[in-house]
Amino acid sequence: MKRGEAGFTIPELALAGALLLVVLGGTLRVVDSSARAGGASVARTAAIDAAEVVADRLVTELRQSSSDTTLPGVRRYTIVGNGVRFQRVVGVATDPGTFGQQVWSPEIAYLFDPSTGTVRRSEGAAEPRVLAEGITAFSVRATGGGELVVAVGAWQRDGTGNSIAVTRERRVTPRNRAS
Repeated sequence: MKRGEAGFTIPELALAGALLLVVLGGTLRVVDSSARAGGASVARTAAIDAAEVVADRLVTELRQSSSDTTLPGVRRYTIVGNGVRFQRVVGVATDPGTFGQQVWSPEIAYLFDPSTGTVRRSEGAAEPRVLAEGITAFSVRATGGGELVVAVGAWQRDGTGNSIAVTRERRVTPRNRAS
């Protein structure tokens, strides 16, 4: 090579290429691990959403039901094997014969099917509707103080095949009187 000619030698180019491969390899590892973490985050969010949709909706409706069976016309919630059945207040009667009395919904049921991992909600004779899928556990239990505890478990798989499980528990006290 003559003096004054600019350029790189073959060993210099080989060294630069090797360094480039090392840097790119490290960058791809970071991107890959970020994508996997993002998949786990999405799966966890989906599991949380499924559990919270069921728990929050059920608690909202149970607040409008009643646990008192001594008052005339009051509907009681009933805890069944894989769910709960109840009626809730939907308004006040305005007809002359029943004016001022509470109007109750048809029977509402939240039932968990462990074989499909679904929670279904039905009202009266209407066809049951799937509220959530991926549910692994569902329970409603009464405490000594008239409070109900609603527990819902859900899981999802992330992008790497790992299971993400969450449980949501809510407490509710149904109305204790008809007025």
